[in-house]
Amino acid sequence: MSEKRFLFVDGADFPDENWRTASPAETGMDPESVEEAVGYVSDISGETGAEEMVIVYRGAVVWKGAQARRRHLVYSCTKSFLSTCLGLLWDDGRLSPDMPAREVFPALEEDYPEVTLEHLGTLTSGYAMKDSDLEPGAPLFPPGTAFHYSREQSNLLAAILTRLAEQPLQELFSERIGSPIGIDPGEMDWKVFTRDRGLEVNGGSGSPDGSVHITP
Repeated sequence: MSEKRFLFVDGADFPDENWRTASPAETGMDPESVEEAVGYVSDISGETGAEEMVIVYRGAVVWKGAQARRRHLVYSCTKSFLSTCLGLLWDDGRLSPDMPAREVFPALEEDYPEVTLEHLGTLTSGYAMKDSDLEPGAPLFPPGTAFHYSREQSNLLAAILTRLAEQPLQELFSERIGSPIGIDPGEMDWKVFTRDRGLEVNGGSGSPDGSVHITP
């Protein structure tokens, strides 16, 4: 049996193999407020309601819907998985946020010479596609001067990170984060939106063809 390890944060503990369960009151929450919040989510979330919702507080599951094991796409929450992979590669010394994207993706040299990985990660690059996400078109604005929420910036960043990692991002995430914290590989699927240099590129945006699919 592996040694049990906890991360203590203001009275909370990080789970080992299984999440601890507790009532809201046992963790110091107001039960009526929890039920009110669940009811609100249920009312505004259409047919699914709160059936797939999980509430975790101080390291304990205090409320769980009947369909909490259902896997589905998480839309733009995928960007959080993408930025986590960027952080891992930064820790490894393979990149820095101020690295020019053109150093990894030469097609950006002509129209986007000043765009950095930070610009792409913060959606401030001004990048616009031509006919596909990985085919540069005319810039929307100079990098760093505006914010533009778009799919193509995240997917371009995903392709760049895949080149730097030399492996699909789902593999990187699973090896370094997913498996260590106990994410069941059968409950997560990071969709592939294209291939680049022989590698599968997991999508960086929340579009269904490239999003992370995972259970709550």
